[in-house]
Amino acid sequence: MNLRSSLLNNLSFVFENNIFYQKELKRSQPFEARYTSLRKKENRVYPDDLVRNLPEIENSHPLVREWIVRKNTSTLLINYLKTKEYNSILELGCGNGWLTNRMAMALRSDICGADINEKELLQGGRLFGSHPRVSFIYGDIFTLPLPENMFNAIVLASSIQYFPDLEPLINKLFKIMTPSGEIHVIDSPLYDSVVQKTAAQNRSKNYFNSLGNGEMTENYFHHSVHDLHNFNYQILFNPKSLRSIFTRIFLNRSQTVFPWIVIKRN
Repeated sequence: MNLRSSLLNNLSFVFENNIFYQKELKRSQPFEARYTSLRKKENRVYPDDLVRNLPEIENSHPLVREWIVRKNTSTLLINYLKTKEYNSILELGCGNGWLTNRMAMALRSDICGADINEKELLQGGRLFGSHPRVSFIYGDIFTLPLPENMFNAIVLASSIQYFPDLEPLINKLFKIMTPSGEIHVIDSPLYDSVVQKTAAQNRSKNYFNSLGNGEMTENYFHHSVHDLHNFNYQILFNPKSLRSIFTRIFLNRSQTVFPWIVIKRN
């Protein structure tokens, strides 16, 4: 039974608009309104034609450099996943589903994108939900009624900053991941020290206030590498390595400034 069939047979979900809705979860969460308001002011609420082609984007777009970086990161991730024989992959915090779709197009795995932002999920379902190996879930990861050992890999791409504490999150993900599975953290800041973390918190607070979205400080969190000390993790890409610095500065190649981290159960 493939991933979509499994979800269709799960009575804890209702299927609408190419989205599996967690039945007991109330829609229109407060976070969604705050997040959407901020994204609009940042020009990150994209039309369908643009999302359909992501991470490809016109050079004239004001966020083109950001998307060059995300294209490079997602290419590295997909090339790595191609070396595995994974049946199913979860992208947690999938947003409009562009990466979920890109993985489905490049891999033979079933791909599930999950988020608590219905507005972006509706766009993902509209654009990519007809793909036979793509499923979207509207749900809270901590209460999602999913069976154990369901996913071979779980991807968090630019999403860990919306979770207040990494340890309970990772322990929850371990429960729905196979024993040999992996959690991949990409495009996400992880700070080396308390000083760096505090400085970043202050920058974020000032930034949200400057846009009139100060309430986002209640939903945006800063994490450090130390938060992973209880887990078996490996840094697959270190932006602070000499090789990475050389590539960015001397070869003028746009690489992510964030680490690529893999976390394993054993």
